[in-house]
Amino acid sequence: KNPSSSLTHVNYNHGHCNNVNCNHMDCEKTRKIIDQVEGDVSRRLYTAALLKLKHVQDTVNSRGDEDARVRVTCLLATCYSGLNNIEKAKQEIESSMERKEFDIRVYTTFINLLLEHCLYKECHDVILKGMKYGPYPDFEKALLPHLLKVHSISPQMSEQEIRCIKQRHYSFCAGCKNFEDRKKLKCCSRCLEVRYCQTSCQKEDWPDHKRYCKALTVYRNGVKSAEDYPCYGVSLPFPNNKMPVEVLLHKLNHVMDFCELIGGVKMKQPLHVDLAVSEALSFPLTLVKHGLPLIQKKSTVRVCVVGAETICEGDPAILEAWDLVQASLAGVKLEVVYVGPGIDPKAPLHSRVVREVHRTTYHEYKETKGFQKPDLIIMYHPGFARYKEWLYSVASMTDNVPCLATGFKRSDMEDITNWMEYITDLIPIKFEVSYCGENNMKSNSPIRHERPFAGPCVIYKNWELIKFKVELGCSYEDVCNQYKTLLAEFGKE
Repeated sequence: KNPSSSLTHVNYNHGHCNNVNCNHMDCEKTRKIIDQVEGDVSRRLYTAALLKLKHVQDTVNSRGDEDARVRVTCLLATCYSGLNNIEKAKQEIESSMERKEFDIRVYTTFINLLLEHCLYKECHDVILKGMKYGPYPDFEKALLPHLLKVHSISPQMSEQEIRCIKQRHYSFCAGCKNFEDRKKLKCCSRCLEVRYCQTSCQKEDWPDHKRYCKALTVYRNGVKSAEDYPCYGVSLPFPNNKMPVEVLLHKLNHVMDFCELIGGVKMKQPLHVDLAVSEALSFPLTLVKHGLPLIQKKSTVRVCVVGAETICEGDPAILEAWDLVQASLAGVKLEVVYVGPGIDPKAPLHSRVVREVHRTTYHEYKETKGFQKPDLIIMYHPGFARYKEWLYSVASMTDNVPCLATGFKRSDMEDITNWMEYITDLIPIKFEVSYCGENNMKSNSPIRHERPFAGPCVIYKNWELIKFKVELGCSYEDVCNQYKTLLAEFGKE
């Protein structure tokens, strides 16, 4: 007929049927039968509904109509449940899940059926399975109310785990720590980062929030205030005259000092600050200021950066900072080796100082033929306590080699020292710590950090520093064997 006629131009497909050979009129008839079945189910006529569904089930599965297939699956499960055959209902739903049909209607039907029969443990497992394998984040957010409902009836998870899931989808008041819809909360008018449900909560949280409010404002707005972050140098001048190491170490007390020293001219007033410059310079200057005094005076110093990553230590700004620091040193040549499983050996690391790149762990690199003993070892934000493989590398850092490690905040150093004490009690290994505290070569560039249930704050790279040496009470092989035995007994703990 004439397609321009509004009375005859009907789309029977509705975008659901994937069968190119389908005449679509049968699809429309099938949908009408499903609509009738939904009416029978609402009137609790489960036997009549089940007979009609059996008639159209094979047709729906053969045509590839995803919407009709999901509706039939949900109705079949509801009918079997209404006839007190919960096992058959579970089979229908699980067969749909095995086909990886991530439709929220299937999961919602299954959850409601399990709740009606008081199967809370199975209901909890189904919800977590959907959150894990379903499309993120919409699927997890849709299933979150069901998880909270099951948790209120029969707790299957800790409160900490529940709050971690809620934090991904709901905003929470930094004062009373309750989760609310983002639209119902009001944010701090200055930083626009922390939210509160009422004025009393904001007043209660202000003693803690005032430490970060100004820095969060700098982070959010990209404002680089020379008054707040007094380091110099938007474009750092490349030094023409090198400076003796002793002189540089004596005058170097802050990142801004290095910018002033290599400029050759004393700045009369603070300049506009590029925070990225201080962040890049903090990596080599931490080594120069705190590492070189730990070794005897040498013309060539071989430095091993353990745990290096392409996204961090391989950043072009950090590589340029290594070259800049090397160009300002007289009498000392730095040879830097990047070692870490997160390093891409094919990454274009253009630097005159970074000579080698090894995509492996330090203890594996030490067993290679080309290994040369380093004079210094430095680890930027290593996270010893989070990865059990670190012990093998740390135990191989013997031979009286000074080691340095940095952290974002004071709690990072506490984690490292606690980890050292815990390992020392279990394995014959000794850590000789000579310094643990704030690093005066820290970065001035703020990084937004989300504290669990306490609101955002700011942290800085290389803020804390620890210096130590490693001594073994037995051979390296015996230490590794004892550690493997402990892992087998205690697992992740």
